Amino acid sequence: MFDRYSDGMIQAAILRSAKPEELRYDLSEEMSSEMAAFLCLSLKHCDSHQGEAILEFLFAIATNRLTLRQKHFDALKEAASYAPIYSDLFGALLSNPRGN
Repeated sequence: MFDRYSDGMIQAAILRSAKPEELRYDLSEEMSSEMAAFLCLSLKHCDSHQGEAILEFLFAIATNRLTLRQKHFDALKEAASYAPIYSDLFGALLSNPRGN
């Protein structure tokens, strides 16, 4: 759905209005993989319109509203290196998922 509605304001509104169970991508290998790929692409393009909602997505991850499988979460952490402007913020938000 986030590919279809690519405007950052719309994506943020969807994230904020979604029920937590609607953002449980960790329940499906395929959905977790697809969301991780989308988020990795958004991180790589965080300085353009394609990644304008990335902070909302990272906030959803940091607050455990959006969940991914661990291997996809690890790929997302690696992709954060593509966003040097925000790398410290991304590192802090992504370093401790689910309060572990």
